[in-house]
Amino acid sequence: MKKNAVLLWVVYFLNLMVFPVFFIRYTSSGPSVDTNAYLILQLVSTVIGVALFREKLVEGFKNFIKRQFIRDLAIAYALRIGLAIAVAQLIGEVTSDNQEQIEEMMSANDAVLMFVLVCVVAPILEELVFREAIIGSFKKSLNIHVLTFISAFLFILLHSLSKDAGGIDWMASLIYVPLTIPIVGMYRYYNNNIFASISIHFINNFIAFLFLLNQ
Repeated sequence: MKKNAVLLWVVYFLNLMVFPVFFIRYTSSGPSVDTNAYLILQLVSTVIGVALFREKLVEGFKNFIKRQFIRDLAIAYALRIGLAIAVAQLIGEVTSDNQEQIEEMMSANDAVLMFVLVCVVAPILEELVFREAIIGSFKKSLNIHVLTFISAFLFILLHSLSKDAGGIDWMASLIYVPLTIPIVGMYRYYNNNIFASISIHFINNFIAFLFLLNQ
């Protein structure tokens, strides 16, 4: 399982540092994303992740539906909203490069394509990378609380990359805390169940997708 985790992280690192060459086009008005190429690369990465952790996904689904998952997802999302309101009161209206890129892609591309990217690919790939390939794969070797912190920290950090803030936009990183806490909480509450964290991640992205679709 550790080998699978390392392999998936290599794939994800290539997505961040190498693959962008294939789907970012630089024009006189600035960089733009070739959404079709980007989606293909993300789909390939997701398929690799699912293949590496297919047993965990199947096991997670079976265990997930045995519990009161609808209630727990509702509580988790309510917590996400409450935390988001609290953070907004503290720091005001802040956005991130990641959010701006998604909004630009939403306005310029087919809704079905964006649904697949935002609501299917992102939750599965990111939860496999940040939860299963960190907490799930190394919990027998390292302290699970340390792994939980690392998982949450990296998730927030890599969603806060900024070309204008010298690498990391630390203020923007705060807006991902309200999302990260319930996602990691669901994963841990369901005994490190990857399907639980994918589910709350999907709900969050789907609701955000609907809002962006109607803008």
